[in-house]
Amino acid sequence: TKIVGVQPHVVLEGVGGIQNVEEVKQLIESLGFSEIQSIAPFVQGQGIIRSARNAAGVVIKGVDPAREPMDLFKKHLKFGTLDLEDVVVASEAGQTKQIGRVLLGEELAHRLHVSLGDMVSIISPAFDEEDPAKSIRNAKTGHFAVSGIFRLGMNDFDTGLALVHLNQAKGLYQLGDRVTGVSVRLSDPELADQIRSSIQGRF
Repeated sequence: TKIVGVQPHVVLEGVGGIQNVEEVKQLIESLGFSEIQSIAPFVQGQGIIRSARNAAGVVIKGVDPAREPMDLFKKHLKFGTLDLEDVVVASEAGQTKQIGRVLLGEELAHRLHVSLGDMVSIISPAFDEEDPAKSIRNAKTGHFAVSGIFRLGMNDFDTGLALVHLNQAKGLYQLGDRVTGVSVRLSDPELADQIRSSIQGRF
């Protein structure tokens, strides 16, 4: 049941992302299924997370905590909080700057040798097959403070998942006001195919 808790029952993705999230949400709601529990936009992509002592390739998932059910992560939170709101920190020059917060799986935190409050960098690759050097130049780096560490008991997630706020992920992947997709969770997973086929090709 854990895997179902992590993965939504229906995932809607558009080529190049989804721009009209509210329209998609209204379309799903208009189907009239009382079993729909949540409709949440997300951003997901590959990235590299780097600490002062190590680096690892991970899946970065940007979520909107106001819409994304976080119950499973709350249940399996080992340290810290689920707070993904930006935090203001002092820079070396005495200035203040706003940085994101990140939730990490326990094994990933061990691999990076980080604990709560430590800083990590997340690098999102900008792939350009014709010009690899351009990819490196266009790669985006964001700085994050570790706010929570979870252990779901599933290797893929505990070693390779980093959760950040949706707005931070949009910036990392240079999406503007687009998102990767919209996830739907249901009280009855058996309805997933019916909902998927009802929406297919309508946005």
